Amino acid sequence: MKSPNPKISKENKLMHEIIISVFYDMDNFCKELKKYFEHSLIPPNEKETSFELPSELSLSEVMIICVFFHLSGYRTFKWYDTKLIQKEYHKFFPKLVSHNRFVELMSYAALLLSLFVQFLCSKAPVQELIL
Repeated sequence: MKSPNPKISKENKLMHEIIISVFYDMDNFCKELKKYFEHSLIPPNEKETSFELPSELSLSEVMIICVFFHLSGYRTFKWYDTKLIQKEYHKFFPKLVSHNRFVELMSYAALLLSLFVQFLCSKAPVQELIL
């Protein structure tokens, strides 16, 4: 009988720590940006606008999956998603959606990913990135 908590190799443990660390930074960035947008932007047609995705996944989860795809070495996103994310890293993303739905959600993260990279390079406050 296999033990419920098999030992994780050093490489996998390091990758898990990196995912958690980068996700933490991205999630904090998204929260700060959300506060700024909600405070500074005028909602169109006087309806409340939402910074949330039309999904159970958070925006920072979509962003981290996209970033690690580019670092993974996989040639196609479909293979990366079905072979790695859906099987090995699903525990990090408990509300993971299907591959087709995820591809639809990626467009929501594109602009914020570029802002996040600019934020990392400049270390400027989130509010200054928009101005």
